[in-house]
Amino acid sequence: YKVPSTYLWARTMQDMDVSRPFQKLRRNLLLPLQLLLASLLTLMLMQPVILGETGKDYIFVLDASGSMQAKEGTMTRFETGIAQIREMIRASGEGDSYLLITAGPMPQIVLSRTDDRDAALRALEKLHCESSVGDMNAALSLAGAVREEGGEIHVFTDQDPGDSLVNVHAMHSADNAYIQSLSVEDGQLFIRFGN
Repeated sequence: YKVPSTYLWARTMQDMDVSRPFQKLRRNLLLPLQLLLASLLTLMLMQPVILGETGKDYIFVLDASGSMQAKEGTMTRFETGIAQIREMIRASGEGDSYLLITAGPMPQIVLSRTDDRDAALRALEKLHCESSVGDMNAALSLAGAVREEGGEIHVFTDQDPGDSLVNVHAMHSADNAYIQSLSVEDGQLFIRFGN
């Protein structure tokens, strides 16, 4: 038979190929573009984040017991501790966070975790020392509970906290003694010392 064109047969063969379950992929510019678009949409839905270097977490524990009122030179031990914390905050890097705990009769978080350097410095200005015994063990327990991975605990005290996981900044060069109370009875002055 003589036929004027084989175009219709070629089209028929293509239609038959489409209905076969396994076939070779034909070169098509649209397929790679569609795969690229699908990959980009998948990445956008996953919301990938490139993590940079995170800052340090500083947990400061400041002894606020009566013995910290002892003077070492021109400043009390408590004032020296505040000055050292202030310097550490000022020297810290961008993205660092700060948490401040006072170890008074009841340990107290006076500054929740923040990366606001000015707020941390303002919190230091409001601190005061107690005239009683501080509970350093409870304060260290609280610091350990709020500590995150990589957080550094810095303790400013005139005691030996006995914890090897903390950085201790000693505040004393002499015996640790303080006046716990004064009273007058029957014309006599009674002084109670604490150690």
